[in-house]
Amino acid sequence: MLFAVGTKVRLKNTGDEGVITERLSDDMFKVYLPEMDMDIPTFESNLIRLDKSSGKSNAHFVKGKQAVVPPKPLPIPIDTQYTLLSNQGMLLAFDPQYDTEKIITHFNIYLINATHSAVLFSFDLNFNDQPPTIKVNAKLEQVSLYPLGTMQYQQLNDAPTIQLSCWRITTQGTESEIKKILRLKPKTFFSTILTAPLLNKPTYLFSLIRDLKQENVEKPKKESEDLVLYTKKNIAKNNKSLKHNTLKPHEVKEYAEFIPEIDLHIEQLVTNAVKLDKADILRTQLKHFDFFLEKAVRLGVEKIFIIHGVGTGKLKESITNRLIRHPYVSTFKNEYHPRYGWGATEATLEA
Repeated sequence: MLFAVGTKVRLKNTGDEGVITERLSDDMFKVYLPEMDMDIPTFESNLIRLDKSSGKSNAHFVKGKQAVVPPKPLPIPIDTQYTLLSNQGMLLAFDPQYDTEKIITHFNIYLINATHSAVLFSFDLNFNDQPPTIKVNAKLEQVSLYPLGTMQYQQLNDAPTIQLSCWRITTQGTESEIKKILRLKPKTFFSTILTAPLLNKPTYLFSLIRDLKQENVEKPKKESEDLVLYTKKNIAKNNKSLKHNTLKPHEVKEYAEFIPEIDLHIEQLVTNAVKLDKADILRTQLKHFDFFLEKAVRLGVEKIFIIHGVGTGKLKESITNRLIRHPYVSTFKNEYHPRYGWGATEATLEA
């Protein structure tokens, strides 16, 4: 059913009548209730339209989902301090958007050209090596930004990969391609919060190409540098394979006896579960989970399973938020498992 700003509605759960004043999301609206003189947010499923039979309406209809069209570049702020002060290269900014409880729901993504050269660019964003979810090809003027689209908060766990190709525009034409690939990881994503040029607000900011001129010149590789890099990689690989051999004697026993799964159903954790309210149950479950996760990290366990069940999803959501922010969680997934069904999350830890 299509609702619009100005539509008269009745709330199913209370019977109150009001008028839609704003669309908050795809399935949520703000409704003004005259009798209570207040605005409340409510879901579309809770609304009954009152003016179906009326042949006329002053409502401004809200457009449904349209085909994805590459957005136009935002205008350059006139009084920006970045125009002359610095040349910061090509930047990617993730501007967090919050719900009413101040929890991040998604990110608006901007490509920022903080250089003195216009560029042609090609931008791809994909998840789990699937075809690009966002694909934009456009021109970006010097000292300007381009809105690329949005990324949902939960998609940080879907191995987001960004590929940017740039061609600097000069009086002689376009120069050769400069390419950058960026793979986002939850544990490092949240450590990059900086004030973004042109946006002039804190965002999760990444430098993709520092200098269009310098990076356009290919530098010859030195055999000695390749040898050093090869040696470092092999040392790191050997250190990882010897991880558990460096455990202290008492930790070796702990590692051998450690069970890499935890069942967070409350009856498995305490004996008096019936005496706990919902908030106490959740706190108890998360306390056991935190202890389990820290022990797994300390012992160098590579993979763990967290059994949380299906339920309302509150426990699963809380665990997801913790896994995303934990510096030693490499990846995690919640999908059907032949042993646990849909009620468990598998996490891979960095050694």
